Amino acid sequence: MPQFIKPHTLEDLALSAIEDHVSQLCVQLMQNKVPESKKVRHAQERCRQLKYILHCTLPTIIANKMTVKLLKRIDSLYDDIRDCISESWCQEVIYELLSAIIHPGVTRLELGSEHMHSFDYRYELNFIVFFLFNNLCTMNDLKVIRLGNQYCHRMWTNSVRVAESLEEFTSMYKCSDALLEAVTESCKRLKRLHVSWSPNVTDVSVGAILKLRHLEELSVMGKISQNGLTQLLNGLAANTGSGDRDSQMCSSQLLSFGCYNISSLHLSLLVEHFPNLVELKLLCSNECDLTPLKNLKYLRGLWLSNIKFTEVRQLLCAIGSQLVYLHLIYAEALDVKFIGEHCCSLYCLHLIAYDETVPSSEDYAHPRLPGFESVECLHLNFPGTSWPRFFLHQCKNVRKLVVYLRNNINCEMLEEALQQATLKHLEEVYWSPTCQFAQNITRLLIEKCPKLRIIRPLER
Repeated sequence: MPQFIKPHTLEDLALSAIEDHVSQLCVQLMQNKVPESKKVRHAQERCRQLKYILHCTLPTIIANKMTVKLLKRIDSLYDDIRDCISESWCQEVIYELLSAIIHPGVTRLELGSEHMHSFDYRYELNFIVFFLFNNLCTMNDLKVIRLGNQYCHRMWTNSVRVAESLEEFTSMYKCSDALLEAVTESCKRLKRLHVSWSPNVTDVSVGAILKLRHLEELSVMGKISQNGLTQLLNGLAANTGSGDRDSQMCSSQLLSFGCYNISSLHLSLLVEHFPNLVELKLLCSNECDLTPLKNLKYLRGLWLSNIKFTEVRQLLCAIGSQLVYLHLIYAEALDVKFIGEHCCSLYCLHLIAYDETVPSSEDYAHPRLPGFESVECLHLNFPGTSWPRFFLHQCKNVRKLVVYLRNNINCEMLEEALQQATLKHLEEVYWSPTCQFAQNITRLLIEKCPKLRIIRPLER
Protein backbone atom coordinates (compact mmCIF):
# COMPACT_ATOMS: atom_id res chain seq x y z
CA MET A 1 0.00 0.00 0.00
CA PRO A 2 1.53 3.36 -1.01
CA GLN A 3 2.48 5.82 1.72
CA PHE A 4 1.20 9.38 1.42
CA ILE A 5 3.10 12.29 2.90
CA LYS A 6 1.08 15.31 3.96
CA PRO A 7 1.97 18.17 1.58
CA HIS A 8 3.27 21.50 2.82
CA THR A 9 0.69 24.25 3.27
CA LEU A 10 1.10 27.55 1.46
CA GLU A 11 1.82 29.12 4.85
CA ASP A 12 4.68 26.69 5.50
CA LEU A 13 6.14 27.28 2.04
CA ALA A 14 5.94 31.06 2.50
CA LEU A 15 7.58 30.94 5.93
CA SER A 16 10.31 28.65 4.58
CA ALA A 17 11.04 31.13 1.78
CA ILE A 18 11.22 33.99 4.29
CA GLU A 19 13.57 31.94 6.51
CA ASP A 20 15.90 31.32 3.56
CA HIS A 21 15.87 35.01 2.62
CA VAL A 22 16.68 36.18 6.17
CA SER A 23 19.41 33.56 6.51
CA GLN A 24 21.07 34.65 3.27
CA LEU A 25 20.72 38.31 4.24
CA CYS A 26 22.37 37.71 7.62
CA VAL A 27 25.39 35.98 6.05
CA GLN A 28 25.67 38.68 3.36
CA LEU A 29 25.67 41.46 5.96
CA MET A 30 28.38 39.72 7.98
CA GLN A 31 30.56 38.99 4.95
CA ASN A 32 30.07 42.41 3.36
CA LYS A 33 33.38 43.69 1.98
CA VAL A 34 32.68 47.37 2.71
CA PRO A 35 34.75 49.08 5.45
CA GLU A 36 33.60 48.34 9.01
CA SER A 37 32.49 51.95 9.44
CA LYS A 38 29.88 51.41 6.71
CA LYS A 39 28.74 47.86 7.59
CA VAL A 40 26.16 49.00 10.14
CA ARG A 41 24.71 51.70 7.90
CA HIS A 42 24.37 49.19 5.07
CA ALA A 43 22.66 46.74 7.44
CA GLN A 44 20.25 49.44 8.62
CA GLU A 45 19.17 50.13 5.05
CA ARG A 46 18.62 46.45 4.21
CA CYS A 47 16.87 45.71 7.52
CA ARG A 48 14.56 48.70 7.12
CA GLN A 49 13.21 47.14 3.94
CA LEU A 50 12.89 43.73 5.59
CA LYS A 51 11.11 45.26 8.59
CA TYR A 52 8.49 46.89 6.38
CA ILE A 53 7.79 43.61 4.58
CA LEU A 54 7.49 41.55 7.77
CA HIS A 55 5.66 44.05 9.97
CA CYS A 56 3.28 45.59 7.47
CA THR A 57 2.39 42.80 5.05
CA LEU A 58 2.32 39.62 7.14
CA PRO A 59 -0.78 38.89 9.25
CA THR A 60 -0.52 39.07 13.04
CA ILE A 61 -2.01 35.58 13.33
CA ILE A 62 1.34 34.05 12.29
CA ALA A 63 3.51 36.54 14.24
CA ASN A 64 4.51 34.01 16.92
CA LYS A 65 5.33 31.22 14.50
CA MET A 66 7.25 33.46 12.12
CA THR A 67 9.25 35.31 14.78
CA VAL A 68 10.40 32.10 16.47
CA LYS A 69 11.36 30.47 13.17
CA LEU A 70 13.43 33.48 12.12
CA LEU A 71 15.17 33.82 15.49
CA LYS A 72 16.12 30.14 15.40
CA ARG A 73 17.35 30.46 11.83
CA ILE A 74 19.68 33.35 12.73
CA ASP A 75 20.82 31.43 15.81
CA SER A 76 21.67 28.43 13.61
CA LEU A 77 24.19 30.57 11.68
CA TYR A 78 26.59 30.66 14.62
CA ASP A 79 29.31 28.67 12.84
CA ASP A 80 29.14 31.10 9.91
CA ILE A 81 29.53 34.25 12.01
CA ARG A 82 31.38 33.11 15.15
CA ASP A 83 34.69 34.67 14.04
CA CYS A 84 33.23 38.18 14.04
CA ILE A 85 30.48 37.94 16.66
CA SER A 86 32.61 39.63 19.32
CA GLU A 87 33.10 42.69 17.09
CA SER A 88 30.95 45.70 17.96
CA TRP A 89 29.83 46.21 14.35
CA CYS A 90 28.68 42.59 14.13
CA GLN A 91 26.64 42.92 17.30
CA GLU A 92 24.99 46.08 15.96
CA VAL A 93 24.11 44.23 12.76
CA ILE A 94 22.50 41.43 14.79
CA TYR A 95 20.44 43.98 16.71
CA GLU A 96 19.28 45.52 13.42
CA LEU A 97 18.22 42.07 12.19
CA LEU A 98 16.32 41.33 15.41
CA SER A 99 14.54 44.66 15.20
CA ALA A 100 13.38 43.70 11.71
CA ILE A 101 12.29 40.12 12.33
CA ILE A 102 10.55 40.51 15.72
CA HIS A 103 6.94 41.17 14.74
CA PRO A 104 5.13 43.83 16.84
CA GLY A 105 2.21 41.43 17.30
CA VAL A 106 4.30 38.66 18.90
CA THR A 107 2.84 37.27 22.14
CA ARG A 108 4.83 34.03 22.60
CA LEU A 109 8.59 33.50 22.26
CA GLU A 110 8.95 29.73 22.59
CA LEU A 111 12.65 29.21 21.96
CA GLY A 112 13.02 26.23 24.27
CA SER A 113 11.30 23.12 25.50
CA GLU A 114 8.47 23.08 27.99
CA HIS A 115 10.12 22.92 31.41
CA MET A 116 9.24 19.25 32.13
CA HIS A 117 10.72 18.22 28.75
CA SER A 118 14.09 19.95 29.11
CA PHE A 119 17.42 18.12 29.46
CA ASP A 120 20.55 19.58 30.99
CA TYR A 121 23.00 17.92 28.57
CA ARG A 122 21.33 19.34 25.47
CA TYR A 123 21.79 22.80 24.02
CA GLU A 124 18.80 24.12 22.09
CA LEU A 125 20.31 27.50 21.14
CA ASN A 126 23.72 28.90 20.18
CA PHE A 127 24.01 32.62 20.96
CA ILE A 128 20.75 34.49 20.37
CA VAL A 129 19.46 34.79 23.95
CA PHE A 130 21.88 37.50 25.03
CA PHE A 131 20.89 39.71 22.09
CA LEU A 132 17.23 38.96 22.56
CA PHE A 133 17.15 40.33 26.12
CA ASN A 134 17.97 43.82 24.89
CA ASN A 135 14.98 43.69 22.50
CA LEU A 136 12.37 42.58 25.02
CA CYS A 137 11.32 46.19 25.60
CA THR A 138 9.90 46.30 22.04
CA MET A 139 7.46 43.42 22.68
CA ASN A 140 4.62 45.06 24.59
CA ASP A 141 2.07 42.24 24.24
CA LEU A 142 4.37 39.39 25.22
CA LYS A 143 2.70 36.67 27.32
CA VAL A 144 5.28 33.85 27.19
CA ILE A 145 9.11 33.81 27.16
CA ARG A 146 10.59 30.32 26.96
CA LEU A 147 14.37 30.20 26.46
CA GLY A 148 16.35 27.01 25.89
CA ASN A 149 19.84 26.24 27.12
CA GLN A 150 22.47 28.17 25.16
CA TYR A 151 25.84 26.87 23.97
CA CYS A 152 27.69 30.20 23.95
CA HIS A 153 27.12 31.69 27.40
CA ARG A 154 27.40 35.38 28.12
CA MET A 155 26.28 36.76 31.44
CA TRP A 156 23.42 39.24 31.28
CA THR A 157 24.45 42.52 32.90
CA ASN A 158 22.30 45.36 31.52
CA SER A 159 18.91 46.51 32.77
CA VAL A 160 15.98 44.93 30.97
CA ARG A 161 12.33 45.86 30.70
CA VAL A 162 9.85 43.05 30.17
CA ALA A 163 6.20 43.52 29.24
CA GLU A 164 3.90 43.78 32.28
CA SER A 165 1.53 41.38 30.53
CA LEU A 166 4.03 38.49 30.80
CA GLU A 167 2.50 35.32 32.28
CA GLU A 168 5.37 32.85 31.80
CA PHE A 169 9.14 33.21 32.09
CA THR A 170 11.08 29.98 31.48
CA SER A 171 14.85 30.16 31.18
CA MET A 172 17.52 27.50 30.76
CA TYR A 173 20.07 30.25 30.13
CA LYS A 174 22.25 30.95 33.18
CA CYS A 175 19.67 33.09 34.91
CA SER A 176 20.88 35.33 37.76
CA ASP A 177 19.49 37.04 40.83
CA ALA A 178 19.65 40.38 39.00
CA LEU A 179 17.71 39.12 35.99
CA LEU A 180 15.13 37.38 38.14
CA GLU A 181 14.60 40.57 40.13
CA ALA A 182 14.11 42.56 36.91
CA VAL A 183 11.52 40.05 35.67
CA THR A 184 9.61 39.89 38.96
CA GLU A 185 9.60 43.70 39.29
CA SER A 186 8.18 44.16 35.78
CA CYS A 187 5.76 41.23 35.68
CA LYS A 188 3.62 41.24 38.82
CA ARG A 189 1.01 38.94 37.30
CA LEU A 190 3.46 36.20 36.37
CA LYS A 191 1.82 32.77 36.64
CA ARG A 192 4.63 30.46 35.53
CA LEU A 193 8.28 30.92 36.53
CA HIS A 194 10.80 28.22 35.63
CA VAL A 195 14.55 28.74 36.04
CA SER A 196 16.92 25.83 35.44
CA TRP A 197 20.66 25.12 35.59
CA SER A 198 21.36 28.58 37.03
CA PRO A 199 23.99 28.62 39.82
CA ASN A 200 23.74 32.42 39.98
CA VAL A 201 20.20 32.21 41.34
CA THR A 202 20.63 32.17 45.12
CA ASP A 203 18.82 32.98 48.35
CA VAL A 204 18.81 36.61 47.23
CA SER A 205 16.00 35.73 44.78
CA VAL A 206 13.65 34.32 47.43
CA GLY A 207 12.29 37.75 48.34
CA ALA A 208 11.70 38.64 44.68
CA ILE A 209 9.82 35.38 44.06
CA LEU A 210 7.60 35.90 47.10
CA LYS A 211 6.37 39.19 45.59
CA LEU A 212 4.60 37.18 42.88
CA ARG A 213 1.03 36.60 44.09
CA HIS A 214 -0.36 34.75 41.08
CA LEU A 215 2.11 31.87 40.74
CA GLU A 216 0.68 28.58 39.58
CA GLU A 217 3.99 27.01 38.51
CA LEU A 218 7.44 27.54 40.05
CA SER A 219 10.74 25.74 39.57
CA VAL A 220 14.02 27.30 40.69
CA MET A 221 16.94 25.01 39.87
CA GLY A 222 19.70 27.25 41.22
CA LYS A 223 21.80 27.47 44.38
CA ILE A 224 19.17 28.23 46.97
CA SER A 225 20.28 26.97 50.37
CA GLN A 226 18.30 24.74 52.72
CA ASN A 227 17.36 27.78 54.83
CA GLY A 228 16.40 29.68 51.70
CA LEU A 229 14.20 26.82 50.54
CA THR A 230 12.44 26.74 53.92
CA GLN A 231 11.82 30.49 53.66
CA LEU A 232 10.52 30.07 50.11
CA LEU A 233 8.08 27.25 50.90
CA ASN A 234 6.71 28.91 54.05
CA GLY A 235 6.47 32.28 52.30
CA LEU A 236 4.61 30.84 49.31
CA ALA A 237 2.16 29.07 51.61
CA ALA A 238 1.38 32.36 53.37
CA ASN A 239 0.92 34.38 50.16
CA THR A 240 -2.50 35.43 48.93
CA GLY A 241 -3.63 36.98 45.65
CA SER A 242 -3.18 40.75 45.28
CA GLY A 243 -6.62 42.27 45.58
CA ASP A 244 -8.63 39.98 43.28
CA ARG A 245 -12.23 39.48 44.33
CA ASP A 246 -11.73 35.71 44.44
CA SER A 247 -8.16 35.75 45.75
CA GLN A 248 -6.99 32.42 47.11
CA MET A 249 -4.05 31.20 49.11
CA CYS A 250 -0.97 30.29 47.08
CA SER A 251 -1.11 26.91 48.81
CA SER A 252 -4.19 26.02 46.76
CA GLN A 253 -3.23 27.71 43.48
CA LEU A 254 0.34 26.37 43.16
CA LEU A 255 0.17 23.34 40.85
CA SER A 256 3.80 22.79 39.83
CA PHE A 257 7.05 23.02 41.82
CA GLY A 258 10.71 22.21 41.23
CA CYS A 259 14.06 22.70 43.00
CA TYR A 260 17.56 21.30 43.59
CA ASN A 261 18.76 19.28 46.59
CA ILE A 262 15.41 18.93 48.30
CA SER A 263 15.54 17.20 51.67
CA SER A 264 13.07 14.94 53.46
CA LEU A 265 12.06 17.88 55.68
CA HIS A 266 11.28 20.06 52.67
CA LEU A 267 9.31 17.29 50.98
CA SER A 268 7.10 17.08 54.06
CA LEU A 269 6.67 20.87 54.02
CA LEU A 270 5.87 20.79 50.32
CA VAL A 271 3.14 18.18 50.66
CA GLU A 272 1.71 19.85 53.76
CA HIS A 273 1.50 23.32 52.19
CA PHE A 274 0.64 22.42 48.59
CA PRO A 275 -1.70 19.42 48.45
CA ASN A 276 -2.98 20.30 44.96
CA LEU A 277 0.37 19.84 43.20
CA VAL A 278 0.06 18.33 39.73
CA GLU A 279 3.76 18.38 38.74
CA LEU A 280 7.03 17.94 40.64
CA LYS A 281 10.56 18.46 39.31
CA LEU A 282 13.11 17.51 41.98
CA LEU A 283 16.81 16.82 42.26
CA CYS A 284 16.92 14.95 45.54
CA SER A 285 19.55 15.18 48.25
CA ASN A 286 21.20 12.03 49.57
CA GLU A 287 18.84 9.62 51.33
CA CYS A 288 15.81 11.82 50.70
CA ASP A 289 12.63 10.06 51.86
CA LEU A 290 10.01 10.18 49.09
CA THR A 291 7.24 8.71 51.27
CA PRO A 292 5.34 12.02 51.77
CA LEU A 293 4.70 12.22 48.02
CA LYS A 294 2.24 9.34 48.34
CA ASN A 295 -0.26 11.88 49.69
CA LEU A 296 -0.33 13.99 46.51
CA LYS A 297 -3.54 12.59 45.04
CA TYR A 298 -3.58 15.02 42.09
CA LEU A 299 0.03 14.45 41.00
CA ARG A 300 0.27 13.71 37.26
CA GLY A 301 3.88 14.57 36.38
CA LEU A 302 6.99 13.38 38.27
CA TRP A 303 10.59 14.38 37.40
CA LEU A 304 13.27 12.93 39.70
CA SER A 305 17.05 13.09 39.43
CA ASN A 306 19.93 11.40 41.26
CA ILE A 307 17.87 8.66 42.85
CA LYS A 308 18.06 4.91 43.34
CA PHE A 309 15.14 3.06 41.90
CA THR A 310 14.70 1.18 45.17
CA GLU A 311 13.70 4.56 46.66
CA VAL A 312 11.01 5.03 44.00
CA ARG A 313 9.40 1.59 44.06
CA GLN A 314 7.03 2.18 46.97
CA LEU A 315 6.09 5.58 45.63
CA LEU A 316 5.15 4.15 42.22
CA CYS A 317 3.15 1.40 43.91
CA ALA A 318 1.08 4.11 45.58
CA ILE A 319 0.71 6.77 42.85
CA GLY A 320 2.07 5.17 39.66
CA SER A 321 -1.39 4.61 38.20
CA GLN A 322 -2.19 8.35 38.30
CA LEU A 323 1.00 9.51 36.53
CA VAL A 324 0.88 10.56 32.89
CA TYR A 325 4.47 11.91 32.86
CA LEU A 326 7.50 10.18 34.38
CA HIS A 327 11.10 11.37 34.04
CA LEU A 328 13.86 9.52 35.91
CA ILE A 329 17.34 10.86 35.34
CA TYR A 330 20.56 9.16 36.48
CA ALA A 331 18.54 6.45 38.21
CA GLU A 332 20.49 3.51 39.61
CA ALA A 333 19.24 -0.09 39.33
CA LEU A 334 16.35 0.96 37.11
CA ASP A 335 13.59 -1.67 36.80
CA VAL A 336 11.75 -0.80 33.59
CA LYS A 337 9.30 -3.70 33.81
CA PHE A 338 8.19 -2.47 37.24
CA ILE A 339 7.39 0.92 35.66
CA GLY A 340 5.37 -0.74 32.91
CA GLU A 341 3.39 -2.77 35.42
CA HIS A 342 2.57 0.03 37.89
CA CYS A 343 2.33 3.18 35.75
CA CYS A 344 -0.58 2.24 33.52
CA SER A 345 -1.53 5.72 32.24
CA LEU A 346 1.80 7.10 31.04
CA TYR A 347 1.81 9.49 28.11
CA CYS A 348 5.43 10.69 28.42
CA LEU A 349 8.28 8.45 29.60
CA HIS A 350 11.81 9.83 29.89
CA LEU A 351 14.51 7.49 31.23
CA ILE A 352 18.20 8.29 31.64
CA ALA A 353 20.11 5.57 33.48
CA TYR A 354 23.48 4.07 34.32
CA ASP A 355 21.99 0.59 34.18
CA GLU A 356 23.97 -1.90 32.10
CA THR A 357 21.37 -4.66 32.40
CA VAL A 358 20.47 -6.35 29.11
CA PRO A 359 16.85 -7.48 28.56
CA SER A 360 16.45 -11.25 28.35
CA SER A 361 14.71 -13.18 25.59
CA GLU A 362 11.77 -13.55 27.99
CA ASP A 363 11.43 -9.78 28.12
CA TYR A 364 10.84 -9.62 24.37
CA ALA A 365 8.20 -12.31 24.60
CA HIS A 366 6.49 -10.54 27.49
CA PRO A 367 2.99 -9.22 26.71
CA ARG A 368 2.91 -5.48 26.24
CA LEU A 369 2.75 -3.80 29.62
CA PRO A 370 -0.07 -1.26 30.17
CA GLY A 371 2.29 1.53 31.20
CA PHE A 372 4.24 1.29 27.94
CA GLU A 373 1.30 0.72 25.61
CA SER A 374 -0.08 4.19 26.37
CA VAL A 375 3.26 6.02 25.89
CA GLU A 376 3.31 8.54 23.03
CA CYS A 377 6.47 10.50 23.97
CA LEU A 378 9.55 8.34 24.67
CA HIS A 379 13.05 9.56 25.58
CA LEU A 380 15.81 6.96 26.15
CA ASN A 381 19.40 7.33 27.29
CA PHE A 382 20.79 3.90 28.23
CA PRO A 383 24.28 2.40 28.09
CA GLY A 384 22.87 -1.08 27.43
CA THR A 385 22.70 -2.05 23.76
CA SER A 386 19.40 -3.98 23.73
CA TRP A 387 17.06 -1.46 25.29
CA PRO A 388 15.91 0.18 22.02
CA ARG A 389 14.52 -3.16 20.85
CA PHE A 390 12.72 -3.76 24.15
CA PHE A 391 11.07 -0.31 24.24
CA LEU A 392 10.15 -0.21 20.56
CA HIS A 393 8.46 -3.58 21.04
CA GLN A 394 6.56 -2.37 24.09
CA CYS A 395 5.68 1.22 23.06
CA LYS A 396 3.71 0.54 19.90
CA ASN A 397 1.78 3.85 20.06
CA VAL A 398 4.80 6.14 20.41
CA ARG A 399 4.55 9.35 18.36
CA LYS A 400 7.75 11.13 19.46
CA LEU A 401 11.01 9.20 19.98
CA VAL A 402 14.26 10.66 21.33
CA VAL A 403 17.21 8.25 21.60
CA TYR A 404 20.64 9.12 22.92
CA LEU A 405 23.11 6.65 21.41
CA ARG A 406 26.34 6.35 23.38
CA ASN A 407 28.39 4.43 20.80
CA ASN A 408 28.26 2.73 17.38
CA ILE A 409 27.02 -0.50 18.94
CA ASN A 410 23.97 1.38 20.21
CA CYS A 411 23.42 2.70 16.69
CA GLU A 412 23.65 -0.77 15.18
CA MET A 413 21.19 -2.14 17.75
CA LEU A 414 18.76 0.70 17.00
CA GLU A 415 18.91 -0.22 13.33
CA GLU A 416 18.13 -3.87 14.14
CA ALA A 417 15.31 -2.82 16.49
CA LEU A 418 13.72 -0.69 13.78
CA GLN A 419 13.75 -3.63 11.37
CA GLN A 420 11.53 -5.60 13.76
CA ALA A 421 9.38 -2.81 15.22
CA THR A 422 5.91 -1.71 14.16
CA LEU A 423 5.76 2.08 14.46
CA LYS A 424 2.73 3.13 12.49
CA HIS A 425 2.02 6.13 14.75
CA LEU A 426 5.55 7.57 14.89
CA GLU A 427 5.72 11.24 13.79
CA GLU A 428 9.00 12.61 15.19
CA VAL A 429 12.43 11.02 15.71
CA TYR A 430 15.55 12.62 17.22
CA TRP A 431 18.84 10.91 18.04
CA SER A 432 22.33 11.83 19.17
CA PRO A 433 25.08 11.59 18.23
CA THR A 434 25.04 10.90 14.51
CA CYS A 435 26.81 7.68 13.54
CA GLN A 436 27.79 5.51 10.59
CA PHE A 437 24.36 3.85 10.65
CA ALA A 438 22.45 7.15 10.37
CA GLN A 439 21.63 6.70 6.68
CA ASN A 440 20.23 3.18 7.19
CA ILE A 441 18.25 4.32 10.25
CA THR A 442 16.74 7.17 8.25
CA ARG A 443 15.79 4.85 5.38
CA LEU A 444 14.13 2.35 7.74
CA LEU A 445 12.15 5.08 9.45
CA ILE A 446 10.83 6.42 6.16
CA GLU A 447 9.87 2.91 5.02
CA LYS A 448 8.17 1.79 8.24
CA CYS A 449 6.55 5.00 9.57
CA PRO A 450 3.79 6.37 7.30
CA LYS A 451 3.06 9.33 9.60
CA LEU A 452 6.68 10.44 10.02
CA ARG A 453 7.15 14.24 9.79
CA ILE A 454 10.52 14.89 11.41
CA ILE A 455 13.83 12.98 11.40
CA ARG A 456 16.57 14.98 13.03
CA PRO A 457 19.84 14.40 14.90
CA LEU A 458 20.29 16.26 18.18
CA GLU A 459 22.94 18.88 17.51
CA ARG A 460 24.69 18.81 20.89
